[in-house]
Amino acid sequence: MANAQPQMSTPVRQIFETGFIQAGDVSTLALILSPTQWTQTRQEFIRHFLPLFILKSSNMTPVLNLAWNDHNLAKHMRPHILWCLTYMYSSDNSQLAKILDVAHDIKPTGLSELLNQPAKHLHFMVDLACLASKRDYLNLEKWLEDKEKAHGEALTVAVLQYIQKKYQHAQLSAALAPGAGAGPQTPSDPLHVFSAVCDEKGEKTAQTTVSVALPGEQQAL
Repeated sequence: MANAQPQMSTPVRQIFETGFIQAGDVSTLALILSPTQWTQTRQEFIRHFLPLFILKSSNMTPVLNLAWNDHNLAKHMRPHILWCLTYMYSSDNSQLAKILDVAHDIKPTGLSELLNQPAKHLHFMVDLACLASKRDYLNLEKWLEDKEKAHGEALTVAVLQYIQKKYQHAQLSAALAPGAGAGPQTPSDPLHVFSAVCDEKGEKTAQTTVSVALPGEQQAL
């Protein structure tokens, strides 16, 4: 109805709002499996309701896997699923663990595609990749190498922003000091990988990383 009569978009949205409260799984499947065309209205509805479904439904995994892998649905739904998971992070980055759980459960390529988006999402991807590495879902060093080839300096900036947000100055100074080795952090700690990468690239790169991340401590280094 909303597709054929755009003026009915608001009443139809209200119907779906009620449907999501009473039966979110059924309402989501109705949106995904509808035989109607993939109009702008339908896609807007999916992007509005899918994040709510992901956050609240205990049955999201089979539904998302259906949408991700079905030949007729995948070409339409994969971009929306990736958008929704990325949007959830931009709206509330405390949802990162939930986003990782969802992406990891979308087989076979949900997490890998979420971590292979355009450069404008690097801040999110670095944060997600580090958490995935901690859970042994991802080889962080290999991922960083691949993304450096693809995005260059933009990746370095995103990594430095991650370091500034997650670590105290003393931790970073100790990790990247000449001859520091692994330091106090555990092998699963992303900072261990960052420092190892800097060691491979040489002292100049390591000192540059420290000076950018710790502008107030340049003289001490």
